[in-house]
Amino acid sequence: MITTDIKNRLCNLILSLYNKDKIIKTLLTNIICVAVLSVAIPLYSNAIDMYALEQKVTVKTAELTQLIDEAKQRGIDTSYDEVTLTTADIFKQWALWDASHQAELKKAVSETWFLRKQCDVYCAKLPQKELSDTIEILDKAILELNRVINNPQSRRATIPFNHAKVVLKDGCLYIGDQPVFTSALTWGPVSARSLTPGMLREEQLSQ
Repeated sequence: MITTDIKNRLCNLILSLYNKDKIIKTLLTNIICVAVLSVAIPLYSNAIDMYALEQKVTVKTAELTQLIDEAKQRGIDTSYDEVTLTTADIFKQWALWDASHQAELKKAVSETWFLRKQCDVYCAKLPQKELSDTIEILDKAILELNRVINNPQSRRATIPFNHAKVVLKDGCLYIGDQPVFTSALTWGPVSARSLTPGMLREEQLSQ
């Protein structure tokens, strides 16, 4: 183990060489610059990548929103596309939070046994992966909705149902014998997630 005294002596030796010898001075300066840049460049690069990905998500979200408005004007059901839009918004928020809260993210990930050894790398890459995945689902939704707009008959409309009739049975949600997916509760916008009189109530889930 290096003691404090040894550390001080090494520092004094380096400073002495730095001040006396121009070659050593240049060498040490270069080493310090390389060390600083090796940390600064990846951080700067990651920030640039995040910004570029975030902007791409914003642009593609706007494009999908415009297509949804166009499809609605033509009487085309856009439930599937709105699910994608909401999913993209949720994951964009998560990605930005993960990027700006690395300490909290690492603490949570380090408690997962199969990610513990690669925690730092996983957490550093996660925000960009989330944004990249978000771009992928937006691209697919844009492609699909363009196809549907050109051929409206290819879109099967979702079937509306009365949420008040939904019951929990064997770990699944049903209306009678028909399994259902309560997308309004699961994937709906934040403003629409509060339960209204016509929607699923807690007492029905507890039955």
